[in-house]
Amino acid sequence: MAQVENSSIAVQATFVAAMLASEPAKWRTQLTRLAPLLGIELFKATQAQIARLAQLAPASRLPLLVDLLTLLDGVEPADRKRLRAVARAFAPTVATGDMLRFSLTRVIEARLSKAGEPSTPVPLPERAAAVCELYAALAQCRFGAGKQGQNAYRAGVMGMLIPAKWAPYPEQLIAPAALDVALAAVAQIHPTGKRSLSEGMARVIAVGGRMTVPQVDLLRGACLIVDCSMPLIPIDVVFEEADVMAPKSQASAR
Repeated sequence: MAQVENSSIAVQATFVAAMLASEPAKWRTQLTRLAPLLGIELFKATQAQIARLAQLAPASRLPLLVDLLTLLDGVEPADRKRLRAVARAFAPTVATGDMLRFSLTRVIEARLSKAGEPSTPVPLPERAAAVCELYAALAQCRFGAGKQGQNAYRAGVMGMLIPAKWAPYPEQLIAPAALDVALAAVAQIHPTGKRSLSEGMARVIAVGGRMTVPQVDLLRGACLIVDCSMPLIPIDVVFEEADVMAPKSQASAR
């Protein structure tokens, strides 16, 4: 971590490495295609960071990257533009359910783009459809397609929205493009409503006492994108065991 923080190139390389596919054959192809944009120094630094990221447990990756976000403020304008271009190139290619890369590409774009004119905040019920979409996506991150996540979804909206405002729970997985639309709408909610939004996300995740890394990656990413606080997750809610183990074999495969 300290090695990364002390080098602007290493910071950029860590973000690029995290956006690459996890499979060696795929990330090598992606990195080769990016080479003209990255330049030799960033290209080599990215190769080094791929191995380091692979050694981290899945649950630790996005928190590390979020901690590095503020360091992007000190990066040279040309380098910021380059990193934003990489994030924009990856954003449409993110697979449904890949919440690490979904959150990362969107958070980088939000951090590096110029701030636009703030919109007039609206009450949470006026963005009920978008809130329901976000909560359903969170539930699907654990329960997958079908109706299994319906109770978790309902735990989020119950007591916050009147039943007439509840959207039907979707059985098909929510695509990244639809989630982008939902987050853009949710970002317009008044700060008071965002507190309720944040608490509702925690309720969705807490159902069943188990959470997954994609759930928490989406939670973390959504809070950064819409500018609301991270909620407290009850201490008795734990990660699935596989999600907190460092992938030793994957690290060696790279």
